[in-house]
Amino acid sequence: MPRHWGMGMVFNFEEEPVDDPRVRKAIAHVINRENVAKNSGAGTNSKIAVSYPTGLTGEFSGQVEDAWLEGVVDEFDTYGPGTAQTDEAAQLLRDAGYEKQDGTWTKDGEALALPIKGPAGFSDWVAGAQTIVSQLKDFGIEAEAVMKENSSYWGQDYPNSNFVVGLQGWASYSQSYPYFHYKWIFNSWDATNAWNLPSEFSAAVLHEDVRSEEAVEPATLVSGCRPRAPGTTEATEPIPS
Repeated sequence: MPRHWGMGMVFNFEEEPVDDPRVRKAIAHVINRENVAKNSGAGTNSKIAVSYPTGLTGEFSGQVEDAWLEGVVDEFDTYGPGTAQTDEAAQLLRDAGYEKQDGTWTKDGEALALPIKGPAGFSDWVAGAQTIVSQLKDFGIEAEAVMKENSSYWGQDYPNSNFVVGLQGWASYSQSYPYFHYKWIFNSWDATNAWNLPSEFSAAVLHEDVRSEEAVEPATLVSGCRPRAPGTTEATEPIPS
């Protein structure tokens, strides 16, 4: 799709092992997004992987690097869109207390297991999930694709946070401006109720005029801004109090 929206992985932040950011980052380093996109598109080249997993759309038109992230794009980790960065992933897991035994990552004698739930009726998502599972298994993570009947997944599992890793669209599919995507990621019903997203994160400071501390509450930043009007070049600005 020209708007560049599609399948993404969402974590339940209250479930082990993905409650640990080092595990989440390791997963991102292992996944070869280009292969996932290719397989989910059944070899038609109708889907592409994001170069920078920022949550912003516009990859087809170059809008992400050349417009929205102009001047700061190098601050973002690519997590290797077309290559598995296994050395980085391995170090993150070791830092999190895991060790690799007989080809499997374990901690306290338990294998690192990662069930990935999704809707069985979305055939392209199923193909994408199966590709991800294969990549994680090759790295030594006991991953499994658990595809549920559509009404069961969307009506029960997903809204009730009955998943460790789930499948969901990674952006606001009907919009293009960053405001809507970040509101979806950080300040939506899904973020609060399905993903159990923490209210505070630690992130590097990119603009001191926005914040000066690494601790940040994304939902507060999103709710305190308004999107720029279509057709204008004005930057997003805070809503006056």
